[in-house]
Amino acid sequence: MMKNAQYTLKRNHEINTNALNFNKLLKVVFGVFSLKILTVVIGFFGTLILTRLLGAEQIGEYFWLLSSIAILATFIRLGQENIIVKQIGALDKAHKNNLAAGIVFFAMKKSLIFSAFMFVLGIIVYFFFDELLGRYASVIPILLICSLLSALVSLFSFGLQGLNLAMMQVVLNSFPRIVIFMIALVYLFLSFELSLNLLFKFLIVSFSVTILFALFVYKIKHIPIYNTQVCKANRPKSYDAISQFYWVSLASILMAEATTVLLGLLSSSEQVAYFSIAIKLVSITSFILIAFNSVLSPQFSKFHAQNKSKELIALFQKTRRYGVGISIPILLFIFYFSDFILKVFGTEFENAVNVLRVLLIAHFFKVFVGSVGQLLLMTGHVYYQRLCLKTAVTLLIILCVMLCPLYGALGASIATLVAVMCNNLMGLYFVNQKLNIPYFLKTKVFTSHA
Repeated sequence: MMKNAQYTLKRNHEINTNALNFNKLLKVVFGVFSLKILTVVIGFFGTLILTRLLGAEQIGEYFWLLSSIAILATFIRLGQENIIVKQIGALDKAHKNNLAAGIVFFAMKKSLIFSAFMFVLGIIVYFFFDELLGRYASVIPILLICSLLSALVSLFSFGLQGLNLAMMQVVLNSFPRIVIFMIALVYLFLSFELSLNLLFKFLIVSFSVTILFALFVYKIKHIPIYNTQVCKANRPKSYDAISQFYWVSLASILMAEATTVLLGLLSSSEQVAYFSIAIKLVSITSFILIAFNSVLSPQFSKFHAQNKSKELIALFQKTRRYGVGISIPILLFIFYFSDFILKVFGTEFENAVNVLRVLLIAHFFKVFVGSVGQLLLMTGHVYYQRLCLKTAVTLLIILCVMLCPLYGALGASIATLVAVMCNNLMGLYFVNQKLNIPYFLKTKVFTSHA
């Protein structure tokens, strides 16, 4: 009887402790989400102003450049972002800041070396393959510079995520958007003429200012970025591990940005504008998932390292339920008022109503399934996440090549929907098989897998 009473007290204490820990995490998640909403509002008005100043065709070319920067920056990062989060998340608290700084600095050195190779390759493309890129050939120098700067910003950002500084990470990631927004405001109120070439140069300014801001953040958080000490025990055990993370990162960014780049090459700039505006509106729902990922990725890694499978399942399922509950009203609002919202950008954007609605379905499905990809990465199942993304990206590219020339932005949105469903359903299957995560939103699990 005494033993049973002690066990019951111990179990109740564990339950109460886990509940308190989840509530703390939830507060951070909602803080991150609130900050994300603020940055979305800033981004929305910034995009609105730029669209009004430039028109559909030029804003389409601008969005094409942004997507190309995101893809090339991922190449330059060498897949180190998830490694940074995983390494720093597993560090001992006593010397976490010093070792975290060393890990980030080590990653930056490799990216800078690799970027030199990318610059040489970019110059060759610029001089010898300009006809292949057509109207986009002239932006190659801007693309190369911005991609390197963006890669460095991202490495700073993921260092903050590993240190559980999710709020500061959101600010840092949003800083280039804030700088562009302020520049757009100045041009709007002073009635200056804004050209596309000038806006491209402002992009370089925005990324440069963000790097200076990142250095300032690291200084006030007492993270000595110039410390070259790296915790060798936390380095990837082999080049195969690095390679897997790299291909996962590339496939992830291709899932997010390849459609825009292919649409620009296979269709018109106006179609790129329709698709990109719709994506930006839909991203309001995906920010829920991003907010949870920013806070919970280190927790996933921690619970898995401590073999706390029940806590891991409970945490993941709770985040799914909260994500669905928050996203439903936002999704329904955008879906119902899609005509009105798109008209704000210009009457020509009414053509993107069906594009927006298809993408809303895709992103809601993503939120419903949850952060399965991040969960696979943080629990050592990189191979399965790589398989999901490889299958989905292949499907996405094939469908884009087939549908974009015929249906433009609508074809791109259909390709995105099919690829997102493929990626997330496969991911949900693997976390069920490997981590015993339920398919639906329940927490209790009745079966176990080897």
